[in-house]
Amino acid sequence: AARVAGAEVVSVGLFHEAVVNSDGAVWVWGGGARGALGVGGEEIEPRPVRVQALPTRVVAVSAGTGFTAAVDMYGGVWTWGSGAGGSLGHDSDEDELHPRRVQGLPRAVTVSVGHTHCVAVDEEGRA
Repeated sequence: AARVAGAEVVSVGLFHEAVVNSDGAVWVWGGGARGALGVGGEEIEPRPVRVQALPTRVVAVSAGTGFTAAVDMYGGVWTWGSGAGGSLGHDSDEDELHPRRVQGLPRAVTVSVGHTHCVAVDEEGRA
């Protein structure tokens, strides 16, 4: 079993998992197809690896079907992995191998992803 010290937020996607630990770092493992892990490649990672490209502490993470989303401590939403159907919110269907900030959103407090969609919730409770 994978172990991440200080795990505070856990999310299980179809083929990968993501955890935010007490330091605000995101750790991922499992299937990396289409960049789902956000570590720059598409390999399977059998043990937790840190997502290095996030510039600040993360407070929420959600793993879905081939992609992942996170909210940083300032309310920024970051997505990576499969861009199928525009799921990453970058006005394209391109895959992202590293986290990329979603532009034009209000300050978010949490995020949830599904099969090919992502929903962020702001401080007022609006999605």
